[in-house]
Amino acid sequence: MTTRHQLFLSLLIIAGLVPSTVAFAVAWVRTNRRLRDLERRFFGPAPSHDERADRLEQVVDGLSAQMDQIVSGQEFLNRVLTERMDKLARPRLEQPD
Repeated sequence: MTTRHQLFLSLLIIAGLVPSTVAFAVAWVRTNRRLRDLERRFFGPAPSHDERADRLEQVVDGLSAQMDQIVSGQEFLNRVLTERMDKLARPRLEQPD
């Protein structure tokens, strides 16, 4: 293959790659715009940072209240089990050998 043929093939390849690269870039930009428009349409405008922070604070407060309830329930169960174990162990200790 001569250098002339190589040059012709190189130019042919470049002539095909450049427009396809530009077309893909344009398609990418348009797709991103359409996606943002669809998200706004279906999910509404994005909440501001303050709304998100307030919502997150409410969720954390709710979770901490639930964790407090779980902890108090666990403490109650531990007390009940300890008392029962003590009651079961006392007769054995008080029995004469």
